[in-house]
Amino acid sequence: GPGEFKNAAALLWAPNGELWTVDQRGGRISVFDTTGTFQNSKRLESFFQMMPWPGGIDREGNFYDVRSNPDREAPNFIVRFDSLLRPNDTVFVPEHPAGAQRYEHRDGNSATTISIPFSGKADWHLVPDGGLWVVITDRYELIRLTWSGDTVRVSRKSYDPVPVTSEEIDEALEGYSWFEGEVDRSRIPEVKPSIRRSALD
Repeated sequence: GPGEFKNAAALLWAPNGELWTVDQRGGRISVFDTTGTFQNSKRLESFFQMMPWPGGIDREGNFYDVRSNPDREAPNFIVRFDSLLRPNDTVFVPEHPAGAQRYEHRDGNSATTISIPFSGKADWHLVPDGGLWVVITDRYELIRLTWSGDTVRVSRKSYDPVPVTSEEIDEALEGYSWFEGEVDRSRIPEVKPSIRRSALD
């Protein structure tokens, strides 16, 4: 019912002052005014859940959500919706230049993936103009993209790599005991990424 949540993943301020509450598991967005009064709900047709949820709203009121790609060899994609949640554009989710660094286990039509410990990734964030900031974590590289995919800025910094110890690998793999797929220790990098995660101001 109105105002009830199964998995409230994000709070978003729309340009008109409304507060959108994204409920991934409930499959809807609940809209409130500035007094906290429920206004309406919007159906969110998505069965792909990510925590933390990476979507957002831009200055024009467009809503962004991530959807899984039926082709598991291809990246997932970001969908841009208008304020009525009608899809109008898509782009692929940014990936590491060397591809996704992960272990995968398939069981029939489902698949479970986990990141390889200490591997690099493309940590990305939507920005209010509809573009993206992308951080390549093992290269100390910051990239600014437009929504259409044009690169408008690249910043890099040199750094001294920090080796990964055998004890750190053992500790990291202890947390993967639940994973039913093969964990190939040889794929774990010898050095740590320069950046663990990024945040958008």
